[in-house]
Amino acid sequence: TQGVSSAASDVYKRQRQREILLGLRLDGLTREELAARHRISLRTVDRELEKAYAFCDQQLREHRGQGVRP
Repeated sequence: TQGVSSAASDVYKRQRQREILLGLRLDGLTREELAARHRISLRTVDRELEKAYAFCDQQLREHRGQGVRP
């Protein structure tokens, strides 16, 4: 149904954002290499990185608010 499909799409997008961020930061891949690997444009790589960084920032803010220091 539509709800399950939407949830599956969100999980896929979050996984791709994670893979792109880790590829850039840990594996040392370039944005061009990431675009080729995921068969997406450079602009999409940039958008996915923006979303991944925003998610990380949100998580850090939530944890700081709970008294946990990064």
